[in-house]
Amino acid sequence: MHNSVTNSALFGIAGLLFAAWVPAAVAEEQDPLEMLAAAVAFIQTPKIQTMQVDGKPHELYIKGPGDKEPKPRVLMETGTAFFVVDKQALFLVTANHVARATSQESIVTIKTEKDKPLSFPISDLTGDGESPTWESHDQADIAVLRLKPKKNLFPHLQQHFLPLALFQEELASPLRSRALTTLGFPLGLGIGERFSPLSRESHPASGLLTLSVLAKDDPGTYFLLDSPSIGGFSGSPVCALPGAYTKGASLVLGGGLHCVGLVHGTVSDSTGGKMAAVVPSAFIFQVLRKAK
Repeated sequence: MHNSVTNSALFGIAGLLFAAWVPAAVAEEQDPLEMLAAAVAFIQTPKIQTMQVDGKPHELYIKGPGDKEPKPRVLMETGTAFFVVDKQALFLVTANHVARATSQESIVTIKTEKDKPLSFPISDLTGDGESPTWESHDQADIAVLRLKPKKNLFPHLQQHFLPLALFQEELASPLRSRALTTLGFPLGLGIGERFSPLSRESHPASGLLTLSVLAKDDPGTYFLLDSPSIGGFSGSPVCALPGAYTKGASLVLGGGLHCVGLVHGTVSDSTGGKMAAVVPSAFIFQVLRKAK
């Protein structure tokens, strides 16, 4: 794995040779958190609320005093995703349980100049006007969407992509002595007049574990963080920022930016104890191979 990539790399969209792209990349003068902020996206999908009646889900409609007809009660399901570039292929990556909730009506919000948010239908990223077709992993909570953005998005997507070389390909847990940063939109926070995703620093609390985290989950491979996740953080990238850290008896200075996984959910018990479960980034490589 390479720990640094210069921002001189150019890549083109297949079939659009005239359009050159500059992926978000590590540069000495660039704040790594700002680079990550440009790479994350907020996804929200309207869903009609349901309730159980006789053990079956029913859509909830409400009729107010002045309404002629009942209106559906709509809630927004939210999550975080991030952009990745591998050679000339562009992808949006998130947790599979976030991807499953998306539809043709899903809205994606990204950062533009001066931290202004830009929102658009997710179909603008695929160029087909249809519901997104995600490629998911058979055993890990990861999904990727191959992108063919509409031309009007080209200027807004420049420098938004994380090179795949920043991600750890080996299936391994990160060093417990090195702090990790999660960047996303818990509870939908960070989207308003300004685009400002929230960051959270944690430390790994385990090696690789086989767990069932969310309800109806099949067992999967995760590592845990010493702080819980929050709704909306699902799908967020988990990265080690440049800085000094200890490795055994040695002090390592510098340490390039690299990403080690994405947020799945929270492990909790009846006593109130909670820890975030992270899907190792090695599974991203496996899904990308299927998506190409």
